[in-house]
Amino acid sequence: MLVEPFCVLLDRLERARPSSRLLVAWAACALPRAALAAIVGLDEDYGFFVHGRTNSAWYPLYEWLAASLWSLTGGSLRLYFAAHLALHSLLGPIVYALTRKLGLGGRAAWLAVLGVAVMPYYVSLSARQPQVGITIVMIAALVLAYAGWTVGRRPPGMGILFAAMNGLTIAIRPNAVSVIAVLYLLALAGTGARPRDDKRGRLVSVLTSGAVFAAVLLALAAINLQREGRFSPFTGNVGFNLYVGNNPRLGEYALRYDITSLQDSLNESLPPDYATTPNEERDDLLRRAALDYISAHPWQTIRNAALKSWRYWDPRLEDARLTPLHWNLAYTVPYVVYGLLAFGGAWILWKRGPRFALLVIVATLLAYWLPHAVFFGTVRMRMTTEFLLIVLAACAVAAWIDDRRGAG
Repeated sequence: MLVEPFCVLLDRLERARPSSRLLVAWAACALPRAALAAIVGLDEDYGFFVHGRTNSAWYPLYEWLAASLWSLTGGSLRLYFAAHLALHSLLGPIVYALTRKLGLGGRAAWLAVLGVAVMPYYVSLSARQPQVGITIVMIAALVLAYAGWTVGRRPPGMGILFAAMNGLTIAIRPNAVSVIAVLYLLALAGTGARPRDDKRGRLVSVLTSGAVFAAVLLALAAINLQREGRFSPFTGNVGFNLYVGNNPRLGEYALRYDITSLQDSLNESLPPDYATTPNEERDDLLRRAALDYISAHPWQTIRNAALKSWRYWDPRLEDARLTPLHWNLAYTVPYVVYGLLAFGGAWILWKRGPRFALLVIVATLLAYWLPHAVFFGTVRMRMTTEFLLIVLAACAVAAWIDDRRGAG
């Protein structure tokens, strides 16, 4: 009964000017996020520049962004949150543009926007985890830049934009390097190109983009050398993260739901000489300890990888036993629903096309997961690419609507 009016609304939106469509997609994300923040208040991460405390580790790009926003808003907490809200809500127009660029149709695009606009976990991030909300937008923008570069012809400028987005993403989420590598491999293979695409031109385009990305990595390494005395484009917590996912207590902690993260296992399994090791050497100590553990326990490491993967895709919150029932349900029920629908959407894209869109989505989802099987994974990390599951789910719902209207 409600299908037809809903379709009329979506079709009317699709006939609006592009700028109006993007504005509607942004507002659809902004309104529920603003409403929830007004009801539950803001996490202490927002008050860092007032009280100096934060619940999460800030990566270099977000450190700079947060300081810049605080300065630009004159130290007003409300304006500071409003600036974050504006950036978080860019997920709506980016998801809309990505879905359209991948050739999945206007109806699927609006359904995807609706999904990312009202998904409880995404909505709550704006009040609780400002950096994570920015990171999700960055990853979505990266995939959009890739689609703009590889769908059909390969505009040189889009390849350079993709390279720049890669560098920015590394500075806020280093574990995205696996996604970047896989997407470059797909671009080099010509996936998504037109049948008459010039192979030599494609190679030049990929190499040019790769060269720009390499230059950005060198710049990041130079900045880290100046700031921290180490020539690396990645943050100096690789050993820490590796040890969190590879230590004697991991097997015990991986299936506990009364902790906020597998990082809790670190405090009870530190190497004996950790306390006497200088701070600048501790990450190397943890890296060596993690590699020693992997070498000494290969079968347990494989089992731990399976446990960490389960934790990554878990339908329960990490701290489910500490969280009220309504929060658990607000996470688990939508995840199960759009997760199942995503399988349906993937099947539809495989059977009806476009398969390139399916390949990009699945490759991104899997490539982002794999490093977490080695290091450690949590729900909040999986949420970085969750918008792609919602896009697949939207394709399933759009196909169901089309079939229902056709049958009518």
